[in-house]
Amino acid sequence: MPRPFIINLTMADGKLMPHTFPDFSPTQWRILNNFMSYSDEGHRSRFAHELASYKVSFHFANSGVISNTGTLPEDETLCAFLHKYRPILLRSEPTSFMNVCSLIDRQVNFKPFSAYLKHLKAQYTGKALNDVFSLKQADMSLLGETFLDTYLNAFEYHRDEHHKERLAPFLETFEPDARKGLVTLLLTFKFCAVSGVREFVDGLITQRAQMANSEKTPF
Repeated sequence: MPRPFIINLTMADGKLMPHTFPDFSPTQWRILNNFMSYSDEGHRSRFAHELASYKVSFHFANSGVISNTGTLPEDETLCAFLHKYRPILLRSEPTSFMNVCSLIDRQVNFKPFSAYLKHLKAQYTGKALNDVFSLKQADMSLLGETFLDTYLNAFEYHRDEHHKERLAPFLETFEPDARKGLVTLLLTFKFCAVSGVREFVDGLITQRAQMANSEKTPF
């Protein structure tokens, strides 16, 4: 019979709160292991290693055109990262960030942990950014999931003409470096959110391995 998992959450007052929950199914473990593999690739990427050196600095000209004067990743660096992170970024993938969050949230079923995931999801979706300032064109927030999904499907993943048409006002206003700057900003928040979930999944995998080894140890 599968043994339950135990986690200890550090609460705001510094106290540890233990919680026990049932083991994941083989299918769920496969998703978690694949998520870990993809996130590891992203964390080993040049984009991740250079992340602290990137700086997004928008300049809003009187003409309405927006440029960027900050330091951004090379095109090849950004493309390589997007390729590695594709199974995490695309919503339809079993290993997408939101799908993995839902999977572990249902299994752990612990309100304090759900609150932590909600915080990470606010980072990932751009809600945390939108709570600080607003950047919109027409009816689309340029700091949210819809914009980045549309951009990636228009220029990185599918080269879809319909998505390019949706971004026409954005393309007219933002110069190429400003477009890259905005995408880099959004990916940075997503990377940080993924890192939080990745740390938890890594702990689960480690605990599972320890439990398997203890079962093999003769008494």
